[in-house]
Amino acid sequence: MYKIVNLIGQRSHSLTIISKAEKDTRLNRIMWQARCDCGKEIKVCTGDWNAGRAKSCGCYRLRKGSDHPNWRHGLTKTNDYQYRIRLKGRYGITSAEYDQMLKEQNGKCAICGSGKDENRGNFLSVDHCHKTGIVRGLLCNMCNRGIGMLQDDVSIVTKAAEYLKKGIKNVSSK
Repeated sequence: MYKIVNLIGQRSHSLTIISKAEKDTRLNRIMWQARCDCGKEIKVCTGDWNAGRAKSCGCYRLRKGSDHPNWRHGLTKTNDYQYRIRLKGRYGITSAEYDQMLKEQNGKCAICGSGKDENRGNFLSVDHCHKTGIVRGLLCNMCNRGIGMLQDDVSIVTKAAEYLKKGIKNVSSK
């Protein structure tokens, strides 16, 4: 059996150990009661304390401000935020470039002219060539799927348009 080192009175970053807490029986860890400089008390395990992972009650992260990478803004789980984060990796454009394209298209689909697609969470899909990766514009979900189903092939789209025109002529002649 090993000897338990008394941590009471030790200070690290914003925390000071004030007493021993109840043992964490689920994970079999020795816990300590620590007081943060802001006045809040938290429980810290010996391993986190010794490794320097216990720095504050959480107020330390908030004090750093929004310019720090650890700042939590509460938007990370929203669809719009997730979509905008994926823009660079998936299409090679930034959120600002997406906004510029949206402004140039007056917030409407480049094909049908409908507004933002409510089914996709208030944003239009980024249409791109699957062969070259070049972004062509922003489309509603229906138009984006439509040209995708037509394999991004101009000859197939032209044949589909001719087919639709032929159907209109047959209906109007009756």
